[in-house]
Amino acid sequence: VASHNTVGASSEAPITLSVGGGLPFVDTGSPMPAGCDSVVPFNELRLTDERSLEVRRPSAPWRNVRPIG
Repeated sequence: VASHNTVGASSEAPITLSVGGGLPFVDTGSPMPAGCDSVVPFNELRLTDERSLEVRRPSAPWRNVRPIG
């Protein structure tokens, strides 16, 4: 995700993101999609419907991201 899209997220006030453009899925070790600077683990997400997920914790830039090499 783009970390700025998760600012203010909490379990009491989750932020809903659409699957696809704003919330691409990546496998461990895969390159980061353009425009993304953070990875939110599955256990911090909640499926709300077929196209939306709730983020329940803000994600800082480069959280869960490692440099190549």
